[in-house]
Amino acid sequence: MGARLEGWLLENGYDPRGAASRMSNLRRVETAYGDLHDHYDKDRCSALLSNLSYSTADKCQGVPNPSRINIDGDICNGLSTLRSAVRLYVKYRQASGRELDV
Repeated sequence: MGARLEGWLLENGYDPRGAASRMSNLRRVETAYGDLHDHYDKDRCSALLSNLSYSTADKCQGVPNPSRINIDGDICNGLSTLRSAVRLYVKYRQASGRELDV
């Protein structure tokens, strides 16, 4: 990850602060799970996204956080934010000419 991804976010409607926030989210995921490029190359991040899944039903049943990431506050909202960032990364990789240009 790096400047190209952040530039792509800016080109696609994110303001600088929003782009920086998404980059921070992605760095947090990488710290816990390793290089996103590897996850994308392996299965387009599907296993990673599955590991970050947590529903309101899970919350109501008191299911513990399934991820490796410590969430201070609402687990459902926290993991949703991280999943959204990973989905943006997947869109970036799928964008024209970006499959190999990371």
